[in-house]
Amino acid sequence: MIFFAALLPQFVDAAGSMAHQVAILAVTSVTIEFCVLVGYGALAGRMMRLAAQPRFARLTKRVAGTMLIIAAVRIVFFAKG
Repeated sequence: MIFFAALLPQFVDAAGSMAHQVAILAVTSVTIEFCVLVGYGALAGRMMRLAAQPRFARLTKRVAGTMLIIAAVRIVFFAKG
């Protein structure tokens, strides 16, 4: 609500029909949000199938472990300096 209250009034012309302009902005916003959420859902479905494979799980664990080791090394070096 805060987002819409802060952002959308900038695109409404006070001389025009307020209801018409707000309706257009609302439909546009809902359409864009729907497309984004459908994309997230499709990506999650794909990732779920991929995550079920043992090879992907091993790769994910290795990447996560490597990132944790790198973070620990950086903490050690930055804590000293």
